[in-house]
Amino acid sequence: MLNNLAQSVADKGDLPRAQELFERALTLRKAALGLQDAATAQSIDSLALVLQNQAKYADAEALYRQAKQIRENLLGPDAREKNCEEVKGEFRNQYLRRFRHPKPH
Repeated sequence: MLNNLAQSVADKGDLPRAQELFERALTLRKAALGLQDAATAQSIDSLALVLQNQAKYADAEALYRQAKQIRENLLGPDAREKNCEEVKGEFRNQYLRRFRHPKPH
């Protein structure tokens, strides 16, 4: 639920507030599910994307790597193929958000 709110705030362009919400969501997921959980990895990815969109590239990269490692630990040797599918899905979602619902200028 908190992730959805954070995403909605990010979609409206309030990236600092979205970052705060994603950080809170990540803290809650880590406490509830642990670090080695797919939902936790998704929260890490979401936070990384908001950081990336704020040009905080080093922080975003570290989080992307952490999420990737969690997925590889969970999914096993074919994780790379599964991760590629997830990346394609994320690109698709970003494309739809950007071009179907562009932000007004």
